[in-house]
Amino acid sequence: MVKSIKLVSILYLIVAVFFFVWSIIMFILSKNINMSSSAMSASAIRGIFIGVLYLIVGIGLWKLKKWGKISAIILSGFVIIVSLYALMIIFHWAILSLLVLNIIFLVCLFFIHKKKN
Repeated sequence: MVKSIKLVSILYLIVAVFFFVWSIIMFILSKNINMSSSAMSASAIRGIFIGVLYLIVGIGLWKLKKWGKISAIILSGFVIIVSLYALMIIFHWAILSLLVLNIIFLVCLFFIHKKKN
């Protein structure tokens, strides 16, 4: 059980790093390209915020904290809902991959919880 929670926490940390790198790229592009830089900067700030959330949850799971598991379930559920809504508006592979990844997170956390009981 501990190994599977550690694996899920590593995946959360990888997603956090992805959001941080993506935000840095968006911020650099917003400064260098003259097209809607305010929208790109806002997108970069949202990415940093989401990255911080994934980082906190990943650390909580890594340390086997109960709040980490609960917040992971809440965060993944929220991201699934938002991703489904975003896919209804416009299809993009990044949104779809985030949706699939968070469904995998939820399934893993659910089975880890069931295995424990």
